[in-house]
Amino acid sequence: MNPDELFLLVPQSILLGAAVLLMLMEPFSRQAGRRRLRMVAVAAVAVAAYALRLQWGLGPRSIGGGMIRVDGFSLFFQWLFLVITGLSAVLAADFNQREGIDRGEYYALLLTACSGMSLMAMSADLILTFIGIEILSLSTYILAGFKRRDVASGESSLKYFLLGSFATAILLYGIALVYGAAGSTQYQAIRAAAAAGEVPALLLPGLGLLLVGLGFKIGLVPFHSWIPDVYQGAPSPVTAFMSVGPKAAAIAALLRLLVEALPGLAPDWTRLLWLMAVLTMTLGNAAALVQSNVKRMLAYSAIAQAGYILVGVVANTREGFTAILFYLVVYTVMNLMAFGVVLSLSGPGDRRVHLEDYAGLARRAPFVAAALGVALLALAGIPLTGGFMGKFFLFGSAVKAGFVGLAVIAVLNSVLSVYYYFRLLVYMYMKDAPQGGAESISRPVGAILAIGVFLILWLGVGPDRFLALAGHSILGLK
Repeated sequence: MNPDELFLLVPQSILLGAAVLLMLMEPFSRQAGRRRLRMVAVAAVAVAAYALRLQWGLGPRSIGGGMIRVDGFSLFFQWLFLVITGLSAVLAADFNQREGIDRGEYYALLLTACSGMSLMAMSADLILTFIGIEILSLSTYILAGFKRRDVASGESSLKYFLLGSFATAILLYGIALVYGAAGSTQYQAIRAAAAAGEVPALLLPGLGLLLVGLGFKIGLVPFHSWIPDVYQGAPSPVTAFMSVGPKAAAIAALLRLLVEALPGLAPDWTRLLWLMAVLTMTLGNAAALVQSNVKRMLAYSAIAQAGYILVGVVANTREGFTAILFYLVVYTVMNLMAFGVVLSLSGPGDRRVHLEDYAGLARRAPFVAAALGVALLALAGIPLTGGFMGKFFLFGSAVKAGFVGLAVIAVLNSVLSVYYYFRLLVYMYMKDAPQGGAESISRPVGAILAIGVFLILWLGVGPDRFLALAGHSILGLK
């Protein structure tokens, strides 16, 4: 690579360099100096974001022999990943200190995971996509079990690792089949092989196995079984990160693969994803109805949300892809707000996560209850929130593409989800508060909640600016 090409990899270099620095600083940091470790992580995210800002407007470029694609699509997702990583580091600060896991390795793993997610969005080659997934996976396996003395955390990490290993093996076998069919792992070469007359026999089963591997990361049914247990057992800040970061990265990789490498097989993967979208949103919402653990309820909610996002993929239009990017921004805000409240109120041992623990929250902590209420209303898709507008654009793209039945099923599922979101609201505002003092949250978490409320309401009444940004970013994809 020449210096101009290396400049495009500066954000990833900053993240990995900061991760190494944090590992070196950890042995020399006393308990009173842990704040510096968090500041290094947040500063690295800010500097990497500024480096990305310098790349905006350069135009689409391919580097590394065509393996890496830098365009509006990859820049959009890299910015999103940096926001997720920075907010996750801030949200985790007080929780980690309370639970005795405030160590430099935690923030180093967050930065490493962010680097892996960025590679997934930039990848134009199946090998690089696999490497990005592995960097992300190894980081999140460790993060899920970061509370080493907690049985539930260790169990969630082991379960995630075992099931993730199977999914990785399936993904790798799918890459092998696609390579056998196309003679290359680069997306453009695969596209040419699929368009050259008769479709190679190995390409369709290879595509199926690739969807299994990526579907595991997104949390699509029937590859979702790990999500409720892992989300419940992992430390709440890790759950918050995993509910948005890896999911968004896998969706970015899926869009790259389907649109750039396999557009000729759209009739095949559209039918398969139609069925998976219906199963995912329906099972996720149905299972969430009977949950009394808030983390587990939000885990099934995340599964259902993945089904909604898949509606835009099935539409396979510019409007559908634009709606996906817009909804991912809204989804990130909604979920981080919800989990930010959960981790702040979970108490020592991360155990106060049941519906009864939120009874009378509106009287014990009015602002916290209001912020969580706005996030829940947005997740349910209530009008005047960003969640409503995101679903409106997603389902509307499906109708325009001729998938009216899928849109109707998605709307019915969204109506079904109102029950379990509003049930938590009922506990907060209509149940008697247990004995005890007022709840408190840290100032950084309070600031994040306030900004989140503003963004959700703003995106609900004036989404044009973010829609334009999403539309501009998708131009490099289709």
